[in-house]
Amino acid sequence: MNEIPVNRGDILDLNCESVGTKGDGICRYENFVVIVPGMEIGTSHRVKITKVLNNLSFGELYYD
Repeated sequence: MNEIPVNRGDILDLNCESVGTKGDGICRYENFVVIVPGMEIGTSHRVKITKVLNNLSFGELYYD
């Protein structure tokens, strides 16, 4: 089984590759899916990971 490359609280620079059916941005970090509300396809943003599951994670836009 592959190791999960993200942890809750991580701050990552991600690119939005697509948008899901609910309008959330879909990003990848080392082939691991990160769902980020508010991101649009083709945009990049700093994201804070808020929840990690076995096959995907969730994040929020991060402003420092």
